[in-house]
Amino acid sequence: MRMMGKKEFSELDVVKLVPDDSRIEFLPQYFGQYMMDVEQIIFDRMDRHIKEYKGGYFDFYEINPGPGEDLIPLMVWTKEGKINLENCNNYFEGETTPLIASMAISMLVYNHFSWQLAKIGRSKDDFENKDAKRFDKYYWDLRGWAYSGVLYGEDEIVIAGFTD
Repeated sequence: MRMMGKKEFSELDVVKLVPDDSRIEFLPQYFGQYMMDVEQIIFDRMDRHIKEYKGGYFDFYEINPGPGEDLIPLMVWTKEGKINLENCNNYFEGETTPLIASMAISMLVYNHFSWQLAKIGRSKDDFENKDAKRFDKYYWDLRGWAYSGVLYGEDEIVIAGFTD
């Protein structure tokens, strides 16, 4: 079974590794006032869904899904090798790479935040919550990009199995 590794991912033309001197700007740029919450929930979900996860270093990436589209933020756990990804909510269990697990977990977190922020933004007269829409866009853009054929078929199957 062939799965995309970090090296192959980094070599894609549409993927940019955020340089060390710009890391401090990454979380506030994409997640604003929710940056600490997003980061912590990603760490928590990694711990919940990956047996091998005991903390670690994350690379920050920006994915360009296409001309004129907003960049998609992605935090990728830098562990090497295969890991076991599980989702007890839908009975998924599979072997994958930290890269693919990071994508799947980011999708869950972005979706979670869009729903939570949408609840906060509701009023009797009007629903307008830019933060909820931003996280919703991150979710759909990352999902669309992951299923666009750029990943290997096995990677798409893992993401779909874990998130659906």
